[in-house]
Amino acid sequence: MNVTGTRLETWVPEGVPRTAGIVGRLEGTDLAHEAVLVGAHFDSVNWDDTSREAPGVDDNGSGVSLMLLIARALAESKTRLRRSVVFAAFNAEEEGMVGSHQIAPIVVSGKYGRVKNVIIADEIAWPRRQGVETCNL
Repeated sequence: MNVTGTRLETWVPEGVPRTAGIVGRLEGTDLAHEAVLVGAHFDSVNWDDTSREAPGVDDNGSGVSLMLLIARALAESKTRLRRSVVFAAFNAEEEGMVGSHQIAPIVVSGKYGRVKNVIIADEIAWPRRQGVETCNL
C-alpha cells in the first residue's frame, strides 16, 4: 500500500532478546505535529503450559487485527484526520510489557508527534465473563 504521508519504521533493540516492534505513521493535516497512538502487542503465551499452543487469536491477534483494520481504513479514506495517527505493534508484552516499555520513550520523545491520546487494543475478541468489565468498541 503506497499512501502519501505515511512512514514505516522497524526496530530490534540491542541486548534484549525476542523483542522487536513496528511503528507506522499516517500524517495528519493542520495538527500533524500532534498524534493519536493506536497500539497492540503481537506475542502470545500459554502460561498454564508454555510448551503448548498459546491463545494467539484473542491474545492478541484480535488487537493487532483491529489496529491493522483502522490503519487500512484511514489510509484508504479520502478524508484526512487533523492529527497524525501512530500505529505501534510490539512484542514481549506477555513477558512483562517489555515491548511497550521500549516503545514508550520513542513515542514520548515527540519523534512521531506530541501524543494527545492512546488506544491500546488487547483481547478485544474475548467473550464477556460474569463480573468482568469490558469496553465494547
